[in-house]
Amino acid sequence: MREMTYHCPTCQGTRVFEQPPCADGHGADCPEWACVDCGTALLVDVVLERAEDREVAARVA
Repeated sequence: MREMTYHCPTCQGTRVFEQPPCADGHGADCPEWACVDCGTALLVDVVLERAEDREVAARVA
């Protein structure tokens, strides 16, 4: 089971979160994380790059 630290809104502090087995078939890319202290669930997704940022990067390159 993977572990990360995130801010837990229920515990009001940084806590260890575990990624439980994914029932949706996401595997390691599953966005669901649970606080090991209180069980609060978080959905943590990847930050997507804005189209404008890609255009600027392409012009600079």
